Amino acid sequence: MVSSAEEVLDAIKNKEIFELGNSLSSLVLRSSFSGNAPVENISRALEGNNRLTTLNINYNDITHEGATSIAKALQANSTLQNLHLYFNDLGNEGSQILLEALQFNSSLKHLDIGGNKISEHPLRSLQINSTLASLGLSYNKLKSLESLPGLLQVYSGLTHINLSFNKLGHLGATAISHILLENSTLRELKLNFCEISEGVEVISEALYTNSHLQTLTLAGNNIGDQGAVAIAQTLTRNHGLSTLNLENNGINKGAKAIALSLRQNMTLTSLDLNSNQFVPEEVELFESLEYNNTLSNLNIARNAVKDVDHILKYLKKNVTLLTLTIDNNPSLNAMQTIMFENKKERRIRAWPKTHRQFAINDQANIENLLIVFKTYGIPNDLFHYFITIYFAISHK
Repeated sequence: MVSSAEEVLDAIKNKEIFELGNSLSSLVLRSSFSGNAPVENISRALEGNNRLTTLNINYNDITHEGATSIAKALQANSTLQNLHLYFNDLGNEGSQILLEALQFNSSLKHLDIGGNKISEHPLRSLQINSTLASLGLSYNKLKSLESLPGLLQVYSGLTHINLSFNKLGHLGATAISHILLENSTLRELKLNFCEISEGVEVISEALYTNSHLQTLTLAGNNIGDQGAVAIAQTLTRNHGLSTLNLENNGINKGAKAIALSLRQNMTLTSLDLNSNQFVPEEVELFESLEYNNTLSNLNIARNAVKDVDHILKYLKKNVTLLTLTIDNNPSLNAMQTIMFENKKERRIRAWPKTHRQFAINDQANIENLLIVFKTYGIPNDLFHYFITIYFAISHK
């Protein structure tokens, strides 16, 4: 039995890793080594393995040389379904080698190569693959997304794409809008912190006629009130979206347009308006829920709730809302009672001011700090110490 990353790596090197148990289906070696030598051993083991379905080797400084070894293994392996290479050092060369190998692989369903300094180039010369369903490209150097239409053509089975934390801007938003007008396979699109801003309007218009996309996340794009109004217009016409995340977008008065759109929308089941700048009671949010019978999850934490009695009044009338996430306050128990009176499965999630859950901007700061520490070879213990200080300062 192995109990540490070092022992696992030794077992891999000695070709014993898959003799540790017939049921071994997942191998996680996140931040466990540095460089390509261990990857070569892992790849050789993968070539003859028919049990492993998930391999996570995030944060290990793997370069294009390691990608070459993995690509070779993918051509021989027929069981691996999930491959996580988040925040390594593949670059354009390594990512292209890896993506081109997928034409010879029919088992991989999920590939995450976020945080690998990838630009548009590797996405322009891909070969046909119909089995990859989910592709993670967050934290890279993508901008115009000119290659996205071609990518969706050759990877015809793609249903989930994560493009978060790329500086897409208006050009990238326009490319996405064209995709949404023509594509019928995408089900989930993540665009958090992509500097889209006004570009949300062209994306919103494209969704008037797209009924296939089910999940759209647009957190941290500074869409403001104008963008919120554009989204609201989409919600009155779109018949496909079920999950929408508008967290941390500087929405104030525009929240009223979204609230009113809920009176007409009959497909949205989850709405995240966390960390904006509106007062829920002033934008008729809960009044609108009286006319809505589909929304089951609502997050309004870190907004300015003032009149709790007002919210309680309309919670009594709504019977479909199952989860309400809200800042902790003295009337929380009263809200909880109302929710349970209507339906036992319903609940309120308190979000106290001392909450330690990662917000999306916290995640960005932590990962940027991790990159610096790994670049200069600073020990993990010191990194953990700095994280403790970060939360002590930022969450007072």
